[in-house]
Amino acid sequence: MNSLQVIIHLNSKNLEIPRRFLTEDYSILPYPQHILQNQGISRLSDHALFHLVNIDHNHPFISQMITEMKEDFSIELKYLKEILTKPQVEEQMAEIPSHREEEGYLLNISENYLVLTAFSTHGLFNAFQTLRQILQQSDKRSKEIEKKNKKISKEYHIHQFQITDWPELAMRGVSDDISRGQIPTIEGLKSDIKLWSQYKLNHYAMYIEDVVHTSSHPQIGKDRGAYTKEDLQKIIQFAESRFVTIIPIVETLTHMDNILTHPEYMELGEFPGAQCLSIANGNIYPFLREYLGEICSFFPNTYLHIGGDEPFDLGHGNSQDLIKAVGIQQAMFDAIMKIYQIAKDSGIRNVIIYHDIILKYPELLDVLPEDIIIMYWNYSSKKKYGKILANILEKGRRLIVSPSMLCWYRPFPEYRLAYKNMVHFVEGLKQANKVIEKKQGISLSASNMPLGQLISTWGDFSNHNLRANNIYGGILAANLSWGSQVPDFHTALRDVMKSFFCPPFNHAIDDLTQVMEETIELNQLSQQSNFLKGNRFYDDFYRNPFRDRKKHPFNSNYTKIFEKSRNLLERLEIIQKDITFNTEHLEYLHFSLKTLQIFAEKDRMRVQVNYLLDQSGIDNVDAESFVIRETAINVIAEFIAKLSAHFGKYELLWTRHAKFPHFQRQLERFQQLHTQCSNQIDLLRENLPLTIPFLRSKYIWSNKSYSDSSPRLFKKVITIPHPVRRAYVQVIAGNHAEIYCNGIFKGFAQSRFSLSILPILKSVSVFDITKDLLVGENIIIIEGYHFLKSKGFLNVVIQIETTEGNIMEFGTDNEWSVSLTDYENFLRHQETQDLGKLTWKNTVEIGQSPKFGGDIYHPKLLESQRSITEDHFRHNEHIYLLLMLVKGKFWAKIARFLFS
Repeated sequence: MNSLQVIIHLNSKNLEIPRRFLTEDYSILPYPQHILQNQGISRLSDHALFHLVNIDHNHPFISQMITEMKEDFSIELKYLKEILTKPQVEEQMAEIPSHREEEGYLLNISENYLVLTAFSTHGLFNAFQTLRQILQQSDKRSKEIEKKNKKISKEYHIHQFQITDWPELAMRGVSDDISRGQIPTIEGLKSDIKLWSQYKLNHYAMYIEDVVHTSSHPQIGKDRGAYTKEDLQKIIQFAESRFVTIIPIVETLTHMDNILTHPEYMELGEFPGAQCLSIANGNIYPFLREYLGEICSFFPNTYLHIGGDEPFDLGHGNSQDLIKAVGIQQAMFDAIMKIYQIAKDSGIRNVIIYHDIILKYPELLDVLPEDIIIMYWNYSSKKKYGKILANILEKGRRLIVSPSMLCWYRPFPEYRLAYKNMVHFVEGLKQANKVIEKKQGISLSASNMPLGQLISTWGDFSNHNLRANNIYGGILAANLSWGSQVPDFHTALRDVMKSFFCPPFNHAIDDLTQVMEETIELNQLSQQSNFLKGNRFYDDFYRNPFRDRKKHPFNSNYTKIFEKSRNLLERLEIIQKDITFNTEHLEYLHFSLKTLQIFAEKDRMRVQVNYLLDQSGIDNVDAESFVIRETAINVIAEFIAKLSAHFGKYELLWTRHAKFPHFQRQLERFQQLHTQCSNQIDLLRENLPLTIPFLRSKYIWSNKSYSDSSPRLFKKVITIPHPVRRAYVQVIAGNHAEIYCNGIFKGFAQSRFSLSILPILKSVSVFDITKDLLVGENIIIIEGYHFLKSKGFLNVVIQIETTEGNIMEFGTDNEWSVSLTDYENFLRHQETQDLGKLTWKNTVEIGQSPKFGGDIYHPKLLESQRSITEDHFRHNEHIYLLLMLVKGKFWAKIARFLFS
């Protein structure tokens, strides 16, 4: 194969070089396979000549290289057609394995020439990314050398290298959640792809859920910032120009709850409000053929990921009878094969599926088509993966491993544990290779069976965490999936800091690395999570500081978090002055630290104010008590000002890279916290006792223990003395309810634990019943269902304003009636005038906010203020689902019993 070359002239004239520059190392990521750094230094002029071998000077890559050299390094490259000598590199090129020739490259920097050599333009692109890092890290020292030699012209003084390089894994990329809340702009996506491609990542998987607009199903993704076909074409074209393949991840069985919240698609679900499609419903396949087929037409037909992870709801509803009849494995095989065929009919060459169902029912590995690629994900920092991966590969399956950046619901990603997770996967592939070599006498690297690694980002629970902080996880993963070097975390992170930010001095690199590491440690202190509770940082962040008068903080580490974050912010601000590359990314690190500081400051304020209130006493009106209360007011006001400034910065950083839709969720939670603090000031000024406006209405159900999926009618008769001016009903239902007012259907409400944004936003439903209410008796009936074998619940608030100006309110309590029947049966008895045959009994109160359902505040429906739930709504349902998935039915039932 003829090699392609870019040959750039260097200036070999001698300059006086400070001795420390002769021995200073570069941080080139991913670590090259073979690198020799000489002590000589060559000069690259700001107006350099270059030649080409076996590639046209009008090739898009050459144009891109010329543009980036000018824009990023102020170097003008002038093409010369004639070439006097072609550098001989055959011996070095022979070192590149034949199955990695597409991406392998040589980079030689000698006294007079800088030569990029590869078998393809992709290889040349990779060589250029290595050159970029060398130039970035040479910039500061070049300025010092010019100053020492009293030169004005812009030159880069670069070490002489011999680099022979190629990747070990064919697929190296990021699986990026772009749908659960923070939907990146086109320019934001381009920025991420560009940065990751500079570290030779070659795949980018877009986890879509419902954020692609299709003409066949325009309701899906509506008002969500969904990408159009034209948007996707721009992203794909940009990615292709950087040798990055786009992979769409379109959930086709599970995590469909964003779609299934729409009334027109609800019947496709396992049950109303489910996150799974019902595999027993034949209508799902025409839907998928239309929806999935149109999405496939927007993307290159190389890959399609059909999802299939975390089947929380599978078998809990409509598919129960099918699963009992044919067995779960046969039912899943039939469903996967139908979706697989839809993908193939849409022109897809490679279908990818998450491992969950397939490894849970391993016989599927033997019967599914051989070309289905398994994507194995696991985010444990302790688990070893060699045996598991070997079992998959022994079946002849192609495999993608997917560790995680551990970024969701944290102010900053948990990179220390994430790195261990990545390393265990890389070592697992190596171990699997040895196992198969021993058993079958074939090397995985030679057979190209394992495709590689896609490290995942997630935006669970409204995606509060800013996406830009995920960039470092992609670089760490790129390093591990490219070569064989596996440094410790500190070394790996230090090399990322040096390569990405190019600090001018070693002490600046060390300081920045230490700030990053201590931010990660601080991040851990803020969570105080465990297996059952999970990580709930942002629910804790937005929690009302005055929910009680206890003087203890919510987080016992608050003092340490506050002092440490303040110290780290001061250190970071000093470091920022010396950074000239990728400076905007330090803003996101700064914001994360500020978030931690505000988090701790809220606890400081809570403790201080409650202490002051104990000193003053509510009933005291003397001068000393007045001064103490004024001090407390000033403490709260100061916190509000800091919180408001911080949130303004939050919106600025969010909208820099992400679309505005769903920032309103963050805005809603901020406004609630702001209002709670402001209300406390008002109470102090009026010398009134603290009142916490938690949801007054009780959660009710037909019984206190877990429930089945049978329908239940909940009834309330309300008497209204005067005509109604305005009236609203708010419903929180676990997990599905249909609302009737005087026999008129008003809609449905669904409230459940979900990772995706729309179920969280829609977990509280409000209906206008002004025109449905009459003077005299009115009947409110709610048909409730609960499908998940945990505890069912219903919470209702009715607020009415009459024409006389009277305000009436009704909430759920044990005076509501319940009957184990459905609404149709109720109507039949009503028509035959035998309602007395229905058995009604009083409901059971099963809890009240905040102990049940979390911190939910009472609505002001007549002022257009509804209640909002926390992100982790229905905590014990979360435990049940998690244990069902991880430990099985037995432990899930134990948890159900304990939390009932």
